[in-house]
Amino acid sequence: MKTNRTGIWIPVWIEKLNLSHSQTKLYAEIVSLHDKGGCFASNRYFGEVLSLKMDTISRLITSLKKLGLLEQTGFDGRRRFLRPLFSNPMTKEIISEKVPLEKNPTQDLKKNAENLQVRPAQKSNAGLEKIQSPFTITLEVQKRVQKKSPWEEFKNWSEKTLSKSTYCQISNLSSPESLQGALSLIWENWKETQYYSESLRSAIKCAY
Repeated sequence: MKTNRTGIWIPVWIEKLNLSHSQTKLYAEIVSLHDKGGCFASNRYFGEVLSLKMDTISRLITSLKKLGLLEQTGFDGRRRFLRPLFSNPMTKEIISEKVPLEKNPTQDLKKNAENLQVRPAQKSNAGLEKIQSPFTITLEVQKRVQKKSPWEEFKNWSEKTLSKSTYCQISNLSSPESLQGALSLIWENWKETQYYSESLRSAIKCAY
């Protein structure tokens, strides 16, 4: 394989990661490729460069992923894209040097505190929110109370539709699970009728 490579340069910050010799060389190569525009080299390439077998390269990459130092960001069907997760600390130092330091941060903090104290109270709707909140909550509770459960609706329907003796039997029960025989059939028929009515109302709304 023809290449212009002159060797593997391993930065000090990678040496301090306490990786194995093979992991260090592979990680340094990945970081170098990433810094030059992206690492999409194959295991075969790494194997030829580092004089290692392809399955060894595969295991090393897996180990670097488990250590949280590397991730695979994509695969286009032909190339795999790797990205190192441990950034070069020298880059952070260079960036921090470019950011000007405040001459006297303590004074700025005092000014901010004074501004907060002197700043006049702004009008807000906090009071209205406190007044409106209970009212809103009351409406929501009323809606929940007004919306009866199917079992309650069924009992109301029974009172208006069925005989008094049948209604008495139903009203003494706490849930539809206690219904038996004919009463259970009445409940099932009522549910089907309600479902049909709701479906019909929905269809009419959609039509208009």
